[in-house]
Amino acid sequence: MASTSIHHLWHRRTLWLLALILLSTLLVVAASRVELLAPVWAAVACSLLLVLPGYALLRLLGREVEADFTERIILSCGMSLAALPLLLAWMTWLGGRWTPPLVVVLLIACGAIAAAPSRNTRSASGRVLDVDAPTALLLVIVFGVTLGLRIDHIRGVLAPGWSDSLQHVIVSELIIEGGRIPRDYGPLIGIGTFHYHFGFHALVAFWAWLTNLAPHVAVLWMGQVVNALSPLTVYFFLAYGFRDRRAGVVGAVIVGLLTISPANHVNFGRYPQLTGQLLLPVPMALMLRSLWAENGERRPWKLAAISAAGLCLVHYRVVLFFGCFVAANVLVLALVHARRPGEIGHFLRVGAVSAVALLLVAPWLVHMAGVSRQEIATDTVFAQSEDYHHLSWAFVTNWSVPAPLLGAAVLGAAWALFRRAGRAVAVALWVALLFLLSNPRLLGLPTTLVNNGAVVLALYLPAGMLGGYLGGEVLAGVARRWGTHLGGLSLAVLVVAGAAIGLTSLSRRILQPWRFFVTEDDMRAYTWIRQSVPEEAIFAVQAIQGISPVLMHGIDGGYWIPYMARRRSTLPPMPYVSELSLSEAEPINRVAAESRALPGDHEALARLRAQGVTHVYVVGPRPGPVQGTWKPEDFAADRGYRLVYHQGTVWIFALDAT
Repeated sequence: MASTSIHHLWHRRTLWLLALILLSTLLVVAASRVELLAPVWAAVACSLLLVLPGYALLRLLGREVEADFTERIILSCGMSLAALPLLLAWMTWLGGRWTPPLVVVLLIACGAIAAAPSRNTRSASGRVLDVDAPTALLLVIVFGVTLGLRIDHIRGVLAPGWSDSLQHVIVSELIIEGGRIPRDYGPLIGIGTFHYHFGFHALVAFWAWLTNLAPHVAVLWMGQVVNALSPLTVYFFLAYGFRDRRAGVVGAVIVGLLTISPANHVNFGRYPQLTGQLLLPVPMALMLRSLWAENGERRPWKLAAISAAGLCLVHYRVVLFFGCFVAANVLVLALVHARRPGEIGHFLRVGAVSAVALLLVAPWLVHMAGVSRQEIATDTVFAQSEDYHHLSWAFVTNWSVPAPLLGAAVLGAAWALFRRAGRAVAVALWVALLFLLSNPRLLGLPTTLVNNGAVVLALYLPAGMLGGYLGGEVLAGVARRWGTHLGGLSLAVLVVAGAAIGLTSLSRRILQPWRFFVTEDDMRAYTWIRQSVPEEAIFAVQAIQGISPVLMHGIDGGYWIPYMARRRSTLPPMPYVSELSLSEAEPINRVAAESRALPGDHEALARLRAQGVTHVYVVGPRPGPVQGTWKPEDFAADRGYRLVYHQGTVWIFALDAT
C-alpha cells in the first residue's frame, strides 16, 4: 500500500517537475549564450536529451519491460542513444531537417508522453515497479565518482585528442549546420561522399542545437559524458538481463572505476565506438530477457529491435559485436533445449527482430551497399599489416583490463560453467566469438572489418559482466550465510573501495598529453590564419603513416587547420581511406608522402607548389613518442621558404615563388 502511494506521489511530482523543466527549456535556450548560465543549461539539456526520448519510447512500447525505476531510467538513456540517430536519419530520408526550435518541440512532446498517466505501473505479477533505494544510492555514487574522474581528465584540454577526433568534429559540424545527414564532407575536405556512422555525431548535434556549443567543445564533453555512462548500462545488463542487482553494482564498479578502458578512450577520441559500446549492453539485455524468458513471461522484442537499429547507425563494428552475442546465446540455448525441440520456437523471433531492425535502417543500408565492396577491399589491405592484428598480454593489461580483473572474469566464466548458468556461459562464449571475428585468418577470410585492437578496447564489457556475475554470486552467498544486512554492507564497502581505487588509479595520470594536438599556440595561429591568409591557400601539414601504407594521419595542430582556421590542407580526416577507393586515395597519400620529404627535397616542393600548396605549418618538438621529421630551423635555413608567422611552438612558412 505504501509502495503504491509512493508511486502515485512520484507521478504527481513528475507532472509538475517536467512542466517546470520544459517551460524553463523555452526560457533558457534564449539565455544559453549567457556565459554564467551556459554550463548549467548544457548539463540540463544533456540530461533531457539522454532521458526523455527513451522514456517516451518506454511509455509507448515498453509494457513488456519488468524493471524498477532505476533500470527504466538507464534503459531510457540507452533507448535515447538509439532513437536520436534514427530521428536524424528519418528526418533526412523524408526530406526535412532539424532546427533548434524543432528539437525543443521534440523534448516537449517526449516530456508530455513521459508524464502522461500510465497503466504500465505494475509488473505482470502485479508488483508495483518502484525504486530499490539502497541499490540506486550505490549506483549514484559509482556514477558520480566516474563522471568526476572523466571530467577531470579534460581539465585544460582545448580539443579532443588524437587523429580520430577531427573527423568526429567535422561530421558533427556538418550535421549541426545542415540539420540532416551530410551528403559529403564539404569543400574544405574535398570528399564527395558520406558513408560514416553518425550516431554519436547526432547526439552531439542535438545537444549543440540546444546549447549553441562549438562542435569541438560539444564532442569533447559529450565524449566524456558517454564515457561516464558506461558503468550504468553494464549495471542494466546484469540487473535486468541476469536479474541480479548486486552483480550489476559490482559490474558498474569494475567498468567505471577499475578498468583502464573505457577511461583511456579520452586519449584516442574513439567516441563513436565508445558510444556503440555504451548502447550495446541495452539490446544485449533485452535479447537475454527475450530469449531466456520463462513460460508466460513477457519478451521485450520491440525495444530490442529499435535499440539494435540505432546501434547500426552508431558504429558498424559494434553491430558485429552484437551479432556475435546473439549467436552465442542461440548456440547455448540450442544445447540447453536440444532434447526439448518444442521450446526452441522463439529462436525464430531473432529473425523477426533482425528484420524489424534492418527495416528501420533500410535506406541507409541501400546507401551503404555501393561502398561495402570498396571498404572490404581497403580493409583487406589493412589486414596485411602485422600491426593491424597486434595482440599481446601487455597490450590487453596495459590498455584495457588489468590482470586481476581478467582473472576475476575467467573465474566468473568457470563458475558459470560449473553452475550451468546459461546466460553467463553465453557471455564467455561471446568473448571467444569476438576474438574469432577479429582474426579472420582463422576463418580463412581476408578480413572481417574487425581487428584485435577494436576488441581489446571493448574488453571491459565482458570483464565487467563476468566479474560482476562472480561478485554477485559471492555476495549472494554472504547474504545467505550471514544475512542480507551483511551482504548489503559488503556491497557498500566494495563500492567505497572501488571509488577510492578509481580516484587513485584513474586520476589525470591516465591522460597522455602528447595525444592532444591543439594547444594555445595553435589557437593563436589559427586566428592569425583566418585574418591574414587568403581563403584559397592550401597548407602542407605534418603526417605519419598509420597501421597501413594506405592511411596517413596528422600528428600536430596543423591537422586541425580545415576546421579551426577554415583553410584547406594536404591531409583530410582519416575516413578518406574508407570513403574513397584505393586508387582515389593514392594521390592524397602521395601528397602526404611528398610533404614528409620537406624541406630538403626541392623536387617534392615543386610538385606541391604546382598542386596549389602555398604554406607549411610547422610545430616545434613536443614531448611524446610520436615525432615528425620537420624542424623549424631547417625551413628557416632553406631559401625555398619564407617565415610569415612565429609564436610559441608554431611556425608558418610561405612557399617562395622562386
